[in-house]
Amino acid sequence: MESALVELEEILSREATVHDSLLQTAREFNKALRESDLAAIQQHTNSQDEQTFAIEQLEEQRIECLGTLSQALGLHTAHPGMQTVLEIIPQTWRERLSHIHASLKQKITDLAQINTSNQILIEDALTILNSTFTALRQPSEKFSQYGGKGTTATGAAPSRTFINRIA
Repeated sequence: MESALVELEEILSREATVHDSLLQTAREFNKALRESDLAAIQQHTNSQDEQTFAIEQLEEQRIECLGTLSQALGLHTAHPGMQTVLEIIPQTWRERLSHIHASLKQKITDLAQINTSNQILIEDALTILNSTFTALRQPSEKFSQYGGKGTTATGAAPSRTFINRIA
């Protein structure tokens, strides 16, 4: 059981570290969105994908470790939650793991906030793009000659009379 607790602590610590880097990347992504820096947006998107993949792998390891701990502790749950395990492990381990777990939860909360901000910025940009394309597809009456196929509208040729001369 001691080795499983050590492994869980290491997994949680690595998870917290990856969440730190993901949070930093999300902040940089937010800055790139505000500055409309397309190259930085692409770079940060790739970084976020890699970091998210690393978090998923660590979560799988944590779930496996919690399963091992639940068997060692005599729990009859295949996939116990972190809180369940924290309630029945020794006090010294409970304090150590609770501290890391609380830190991890705070990082996830901070990440959710910055991601909400990023989502709003992206939605605003998409709204502007959609409005632009809508204006091009369905121009107002004033600019209707530019609509459709990108050619000017042809009308009836004006008549040429002595009174109405067109030079």
